[in-house]
Amino acid sequence: MSIDISGLKANGHLHTPYSFSSFTSVEQIFQLAKAENISIVGVNDFFTFDGYNEFNQFAKKSKLYPMFGIEFIGLEKQMQQSGVLINDPANPGRIYISGKGIKYPVNENSNYFKKITKLQDQSNAQSQLMIEKLNIFLQSIGIKKTFLFAEIQKQFAHKQVRERHIAKALREWVFEYAATNDERKKTFVQLFQGKDLNSDLENISAVENEIRDRILKKGGVAFVEESDENFLPLDEIKNLIIEAGGIPCYPILLDFKDGQFTGFEKNYEEMSIQLIEWGIGCIELIPQRNELKYLEGLVKFFNERNFVITFGTEHNTPSMSPLSINAKGNQNLTPELQRISNEGCAIIAAHQELVNNEKEGFLDEEGNPKNHQYKAFLEMGKEVLNNYLTL
Repeated sequence: MSIDISGLKANGHLHTPYSFSSFTSVEQIFQLAKAENISIVGVNDFFTFDGYNEFNQFAKKSKLYPMFGIEFIGLEKQMQQSGVLINDPANPGRIYISGKGIKYPVNENSNYFKKITKLQDQSNAQSQLMIEKLNIFLQSIGIKKTFLFAEIQKQFAHKQVRERHIAKALREWVFEYAATNDERKKTFVQLFQGKDLNSDLENISAVENEIRDRILKKGGVAFVEESDENFLPLDEIKNLIIEAGGIPCYPILLDFKDGQFTGFEKNYEEMSIQLIEWGIGCIELIPQRNELKYLEGLVKFFNERNFVITFGTEHNTPSMSPLSINAKGNQNLTPELQRISNEGCAIIAAHQELVNNEKEGFLDEEGNPKNHQYKAFLEMGKEVLNNYLTL
């Protein structure tokens, strides 16, 4: 039996509880994917491969194809000094980069694994400082509560404790400490130094986001400035991804805040030239944050230039939404967009199959993408997906 991949549903960018996630478990991802008839799922956690074994286990059990990815936050200092926003709308020079089709199993004795473990340690050290500052603040306003890094890590995270875990721990404590909604609101007024909670208490995601924005982000009492040393330059991130067997992939922010674009992304031609210069021939989008008209225009532009293109939903906030991909305002993707995304997944599947078998994948010996072999990798990927999904 042969599958027409144009009819498949895919989600190439999902965070698991191993970084921070809407999901309570990796298993839940596959339960929801099966319920929504999604055939291809991609893990894309920050700074970690830790969820891969569990992800692979449930993929096999569910008979869904797993794509192994990872996400980094880097810093291009020259662009930072010039005030250029890349794909972070708030921080000049800050750049998100994903790795797609990572070789699995991961080599835990490799240099790339050790470097990524160091990034996790640096992230945890920052979170530890935030928790300490939060505790000092709580004491200063007369709240007798002490949060411990180890307890938050055990209850809410795996190895990595991130801002969202701290916000979740604080929100859960408030709800437990204060028995009624009126008391909870009063507690938030204390925490927000006299200002009311704007979010509906029933909207857990909004409450945790507000805690994060007011207490843990810049200007908040528990904010800890991240050192530039915690952010690798793009070249180092690319090398880590390539060493791990993956394809460097640029996540495009596209339109945000009512049609705004970052300086880096506002001109598609200039952006494509820079990506090619960086040796990046793969892009991904999170369509739910983009207007359909912008999404169609950008995807058409990059597809005509044989860029590998995938879509995802992230699910890296407390809010749970469907895994099926739509554009902003719940607009359905066009068949053309769906086809292009599925082709991208197929090419990544081909690459993943090759590197898992110690062969050269979509990158050449120098780490450059083989976009000129788009069709050949697409046909190979169709075969890989057919073999896996029809077992």
